Amino acid sequence: MRSQGVPFQPGNRFGRGRPKGSRNKSTLSAQRIFAQHADSIARKCIADALRGNGRAMDRCIERVAPPLKEQLVKLTIPSITTISEVPAALNTVLQAAAAGRLTPADAVKLAGMLEERCRIMATVEHENRLQALESKSPGTDSDGKLKEE
Repeated sequence: MRSQGVPFQPGNRFGRGRPKGSRNKSTLSAQRIFAQHADSIARKCIADALRGNGRAMDRCIERVAPPLKEQLVKLTIPSITTISEVPAALNTVLQAAAAGRLTPADAVKLAGMLEERCRIMATVEHENRLQALESKSPGTDSDGKLKEE
């Protein structure tokens, strides 16, 4: 009885399968043929688009003007080193959205990033305060662990 997951014996060179990244023979053949005729196919597509063929028009437009990707947002936000500085940064984002320099969607994304930054900072500050309290508490050693009596 064969064990599951090991179809070939160790050292079998013939059971490795196709190398990663290699293409199927039929795919390579189709790519070669397409490369030979790409120019005439493109010209035919353009001619069909000029005659009013909607699908051909879509294909041509996709090549000329691909779908827009998100644009880079340029906004200077005040430095945030403490939680108390987050409201000023959120206000900057709100004012930019109100003035039309940011889309509402971009403003929501930036506000979410600021909220996440605030949450992380609050966790770190809480941990620091807790460690400070534990180190000052009687009955604990220098690491904040309870002393055994």
